[in-house]
Amino acid sequence: MRDAPAGSRARSLANLSILANLLVNLVQTEVDPAWLRAAGRLLLATISREVSLAPLAVFPFGFTAPGYDQATVTRIPLGISVAGSVVAMLVAVVGIGCALAIATTPHSGAPHPR
Repeated sequence: MRDAPAGSRARSLANLSILANLLVNLVQTEVDPAWLRAAGRLLLATISREVSLAPLAVFPFGFTAPGYDQATVTRIPLGISVAGSVVAMLVAVVGIGCALAIATTPHSGAPHPR
């Protein structure tokens, strides 16, 4: 194996992703403030970005079939996944800020519209 440590890292990150999703969902079944939901999304998006980047460390794979550039066809979805994770991270950071701002803003006692 050419990059056994990088391949091992990719598997470890995939396992971490599954465990983190489980833990975030378990926590959110007990407590569910908006800032905690956004923080959970930030954590999961960060892990997703790392999971998407991990295969690039062991790239290229063993592509042997002729006909089209399989490496490019593989890199495009990985790139889209990384970009989507970065956008999700930014949305989660904004969500945390909004949730904390709303939580600390005094209001008249009327329910907050959703």
